[in-house]
Amino acid sequence: MSQKIKAPNDKNRSFLWGIVALIVICAVVIAVMVINGRNSNNEDLTAADVSFSVSLEDGAVQLRGEDAADDAVSAELFEDYACSYCAQLAEADSESIQDAVENGEMNVDLRTVSFVDQGGASTRGGAVALAIADTGDAGAFWAFHKKGFGDQTTVARTWEWDDYADAAEQLGMDAELVDSIRDGSVEETYGSMLEANGENLNERMPEGAATPALFVEGNQVELQQGEDGGLRDWVPDVLAARADAADSDADATEGADATEDTDADDADADSEE
Repeated sequence: MSQKIKAPNDKNRSFLWGIVALIVICAVVIAVMVINGRNSNNEDLTAADVSFSVSLEDGAVQLRGEDAADDAVSAELFEDYACSYCAQLAEADSESIQDAVENGEMNVDLRTVSFVDQGGASTRGGAVALAIADTGDAGAFWAFHKKGFGDQTTVARTWEWDDYADAAEQLGMDAELVDSIRDGSVEETYGSMLEANGENLNERMPEGAATPALFVEGNQVELQQGEDGGLRDWVPDVLAARADAADSDADATEGADATEDTDADDADADSEE
């Protein structure tokens, strides 16, 4: 009776092949988890329903209502997509900004900078925001703005270029833009605007620039803290200040008119005498 002689390394080879198979299975599982995770991150990302326009001018994302008043308040807000305080403010003021712009009461320029994580989350989020705004799609931009700040702990801390590209694709951006986001070349196009916005803010705040920073009619307005400890919605205060100023002007005009009428009556009386 014969017996087959096994090579002494057969068991080792079987063990190694088992390890290889296990590694391959783990890699597939991880890849599936990553893809599913990316999809779940963006599963609720759809263009916002807005009634204002968006454009990109000299690095500023300009939000304008369809029937903006001639005396609409002019506001400039500097923000950073990796700035936690900016996320606080966006949670507080997003709805008010939208309402004020759509009602024609306010023109808002959003100037994105990359102070917190230059070359990282600040740059990726800022460049993609500018790129989407540059398409003129206001609904897509506002949805991205809300996602970037509203879910900042996920977006800023975990998203890579592929995640931003998936988000842009889901928002209906064209293939060329999506590809430029996916390969990171969008940074080459819009990175200089982020830097210019940063230099702009440094010039306006020479003692120490920080975000978020608000300027109304060119003058810096100090952001206030709310009862919950976060930054408070600034829009109502700004609109109320404008209304008070308008009332004061009206009272002054009425006072001037009354004075003129009194002077005219006195003059008539003198003439009669």
